[in-house]
This record gives sequence, C-alpha cells and structure tokens, in this order.
Amino acid sequence: MTDREKKGNEEAFHTLYDSYVDDAMQTAYAIRKSNRVAADIVQETFIKVYRNIESFVLKKPFKPWFYRILINESRRFFKRRDDFAWTVMSIRNTKVVRNVKKFYL
Repeated sequence: MTDREKKGNEEAFHTLYDSYVDDAMQTAYAIRKSNRVAADIVQETFIKVYRNIESFVLKKPFKPWFYRILINESRRFFKRRDDFAWTVMSIRNTKVVRNVKKFYL
C-alpha cells in the first residue's frame, strides 16, 4: 500500500484491487461456499476499503487490515441471512398467515 492509493488515486486503487481480488474471492468462497455470495462480500469489502482508505496507517501492513474488513463483511452477510431467516419464520408463524392458510387451503 502506498500513499497513492491512500490519496484516492483511481489507477492505484485498480492495481490494489487486481492484487487482492482473487485471494479475496477464494477466502470469501471458503467461508460461504457460494460464488454469488462470495462475489457480493468481495464487492462490499472493496467498497469499504475505498471509503475508509484514509483511516489506514501506512506504517502498518495492509493485508491484515484488508482481510479484517473481508472477514467482517462475511460475518455481516451471515447475520443478514440469519436475520432474514428469522423474519421469514416469524411471519410464517403469525396468526394472520395461519388464518389465511386455513381460508385458502
């Protein structure tokens, strides 16, 4: 990581992206076992990296910082999926849905 990426140089960020995208996809796939979800996680990771690059300290190694964001995004996707599943289960068990099923079935 250089000062160019940190200052928002688009070409430098593309180089950074090219350097990390394949390994990031492999890591996200290993966590989620879905190419589609892994791609979403990696995309969100690079968006967060781009938005927060100013907070990165150049004297520290970039790779651990990047992978911490990737892991946090993977966890967020787990949480979002679990929240969605819980909401669907809650809706299915409501009195209104049970009454609709009785009426139409």
